[in-house]
Amino acid sequence: MITHTMIMRCEESPSERRAPLTPEDAGRLLGAGFRILVETSAHRIFSDEQYRNSGCEIVSKESWRSAPSKTTILGIKALPEDEMCFSHIHIFFAHAYRKQLHSVSLLQKFVAGQGTLLDLEYLLDERKMRLVSFSRYAGIAGAIAGLNALLPQSYPLMDQISSTEWKRQLSAHLPELKSFRYLITGAEGRCGGGVGSIFEDLGIRVDRWTLEDTLSGRPFSDILNYDVLFHCAAALTAQPLMVKLSEECPELIVDITCDIGNPFNLLDLGHHATSFAAPVQWIQRTNKPLKVVAIDHLPNLLSEESSRWFSSQLLPLLMKPEHPAWEESFNHFQRAIAHLGGAM
Repeated sequence: MITHTMIMRCEESPSERRAPLTPEDAGRLLGAGFRILVETSAHRIFSDEQYRNSGCEIVSKESWRSAPSKTTILGIKALPEDEMCFSHIHIFFAHAYRKQLHSVSLLQKFVAGQGTLLDLEYLLDERKMRLVSFSRYAGIAGAIAGLNALLPQSYPLMDQISSTEWKRQLSAHLPELKSFRYLITGAEGRCGGGVGSIFEDLGIRVDRWTLEDTLSGRPFSDILNYDVLFHCAAALTAQPLMVKLSEECPELIVDITCDIGNPFNLLDLGHHATSFAAPVQWIQRTNKPLKVVAIDHLPNLLSEESSRWFSSQLLPLLMKPEHPAWEESFNHFQRAIAHLGGAM
């Protein structure tokens, strides 16, 4: 299913600094007989020179468009929204199987081009658990961004410093940060675990709700016992809303799941995605304003750390094109396009 010629494409957005493969792991694939081409990028956290030194071929941006159809195209975020139909084997986070915005048009392009989508989100083990994910670092970065938003003078959110340095900076404000009451939803998952790890390292108390708590009918009014909500719970089917803008809310909601546009979103806040440059959206309400942090590319705050974490998970799967996880991802793709009335 995966071919031994692979192009790692340049991501469209300059704010996307991550790489699915580190230079060192790309070199390991080369040693295993792969041919690895890397599109040049000025904003990727690893330089072209680092990949070249690992033995990769550096090619121009959008080289993947004219590559032979059997080439595997590796990326992170969405493909460009233009008229091109997709004829290659594409590996990336598609966000196309839960009725998200633009999902139908994306899948139709794969049908029209007779290409294959192997969604990274659906590389699953025999227990249907994800094998590769940035989720832990979304949680770590989300905790940093949320705690930073509580400071009277917040630090600029930029990826030039490590998680260790971020914890050092935040630890200078512990008396103030410890005065808030915190809750993590989806606390048992990778994302929630990432949030919890920052609180543990800083010695700040935080309460945790598991997914079972979220879906068991626990009174969501209990959320009002907290000043800050770190939202890491995602639903796969329609569920009762956890928080509504029309009702009382915590002072700050850090929407790490960032399921904006997903019909199964558990939050109804009328919020939009925020950014590292402007991380907080202030939503006016009749009693007091609500602050929302909803950065949909959080791992980029720690782009090198998160890329190394992700690449270490992906490499063993790329080394084994026959791994059943690839077949699992392909089966999800087949079911999705079948629902469009098309088949391949």
